[in-house]
Amino acid sequence: MRGPLATVTAAALVVGLLGATAGAARAEPVGVSHTYECDLSINELKDGNPYEFATTARMALPRKVAPGTSIPARPFSIDITLPRVLLEFGANHPLGPFTRLVGRAGTLALNTTINGVEGKHAIAEVTTPSYEFDGERDLSVTASGTLSAIDVPAGTPDGSVIQVRLPDNDNTQDPWFPSASDTMFVAFTMFANLVSDETGLDYDAPARCGVGDSALQGPEIATIEVDDSLIAPEVALLVPASVVHGRAATASVSVPGATGEVTVVGAGETRTVTLQGGSAAVVLPGDLAAGTHQISAIYDGDDIYGPGAAAASLTVARAPSAALKAKGASIVHGRSGTISVTAPAAGAVTVAGLGTKTATTAGQGLAFTVPKTLRAGTTTYRASFVPADGNYASPSPIAVRVGVAKAGTRASVRVLKRPTSKKKGKAVVTVRSVTGTKPRGTVTVTLKKGKKTKRVRAKVNANGQASVRLPKLAKGAWKVTAAYAGDANHVRKSIRKKLKVTK
Repeated sequence: MRGPLATVTAAALVVGLLGATAGAARAEPVGVSHTYECDLSINELKDGNPYEFATTARMALPRKVAPGTSIPARPFSIDITLPRVLLEFGANHPLGPFTRLVGRAGTLALNTTINGVEGKHAIAEVTTPSYEFDGERDLSVTASGTLSAIDVPAGTPDGSVIQVRLPDNDNTQDPWFPSASDTMFVAFTMFANLVSDETGLDYDAPARCGVGDSALQGPEIATIEVDDSLIAPEVALLVPASVVHGRAATASVSVPGATGEVTVVGAGETRTVTLQGGSAAVVLPGDLAAGTHQISAIYDGDDIYGPGAAAASLTVARAPSAALKAKGASIVHGRSGTISVTAPAAGAVTVAGLGTKTATTAGQGLAFTVPKTLRAGTTTYRASFVPADGNYASPSPIAVRVGVAKAGTRASVRVLKRPTSKKKGKAVVTVRSVTGTKPRGTVTVTLKKGKKTKRVRAKVNANGQASVRLPKLAKGAWKVTAAYAGDANHVRKSIRKKLKVTK
């Protein structure tokens, strides 16, 4: 599920320190639980409005901040439990059953009051997982995002209190609900869809949620004191310019002179470590997806230094794939054959001119049929591979060779008109391929009688026949040799025959 479902959340105050020393200005992890009253726009469920959506928001905020600085952007998450009626509706709907609830992209804005000035601070890129349900169990999901930085104006009086709240009831217009309810003030609108994997149906299920019937302010998450004695820290973050997928990278953070903890956020990870001598290191996971990841280091201060942050980009290059392997073929012109390409992993194997096939496992061999029309000689194909896992680069294409031998031939001679000493004759030489192809080229007919030799030539036509004009021949027995010379795709062939001239 995405976004708006995260707008469904927020929440009661539980405060604890992560190993901080007394009086330190460091971050406190807080969890705020609240049950929202939400109107569902689904026609079949409107009569039951409002429904309760139980939520718990979780984040860490510093205890103090200096004027003219910022509270750095930071992770924010919300646990959401949706009403059972929504689950039962999805599981039992006549157009269903719906099998998943999917949130749509959106943002949730927290409210702040700084020295009497109200503000909004978006929770960016709110996402929740797609959740499969059957109507029998509770639907509880966790949405996550990033709270944008909160700027504290210069000149904010020392000792002022910054209040951070869940969304206020000030959203009275939205596409699904054109006007505010008489009994409900709106804090945010949630957008989600019920999806059926069986039928492909997608059913809108928006909800309008409020803190209560009349309260305008959302529940308080935390208060942060403005302290003008705090020093702005010099936070530095160093990560490698690039790393190959599968290899871990180290993020090094330095905050000279500072104590306490620093949180490294990015690439789907949030890790908090203790500064030692003003520095700390976090090993990022080696299975980061290929691409560019934004990494940030968040320091929330101590007794001397206020909050600060630094950011850096980490490029994860695709890991090399194992090499393609292939086995060529030896065939005869006029007969097809098969070449085999072995995929190094799941993915698409393409042989240029022969198509693309998909391997589902590493080491799977894929057969490609080479056509019977290949000319005699060597034909080279180019095989390439694209891994299904985008974290791996394609290996170098390889050549796959097919050796094509000339097709065998058969020949026959038929005399249509016998020659005499006074008249010429006629014969037909027929050449056939053993593979069914059509030989072309020339035929030479040699006639011998004693020391006498005569030769005539003719071309083989598209039907595999050569029409030969036989010369005038003296009486007697002649030896006839019909020799097919072959062509680019067919072997030569000779046949002998006796011819008796009687006149």
